[in-house]
Amino acid sequence: MKRLKLLLILLSFCSIVLAQGNKKARIYPPTEEEGSILEQRWDCMLRNNYTVSERLKIFPFSTYKKVVLISFEPQ
Repeated sequence: MKRLKLLLILLSFCSIVLAQGNKKARIYPPTEEEGSILEQRWDCMLRNNYTVSERLKIFPFSTYKKVVLISFEPQ
């Protein structure tokens, strides 16, 4: 009986230790299509040169029917 308890404790400890492994997510560079979309967004944010109609053609605004701005009070 003592051996069984010891074995169960050892197995549970091993499973806990093995479950804690460092699994890092791989980060891949953006594709050319994603890069061009990111560049368009970056230009819009930095320079604000787009008109409302031009901005609505750029993703993610092009996929939505309504865009709402929300602001929060600083804490």
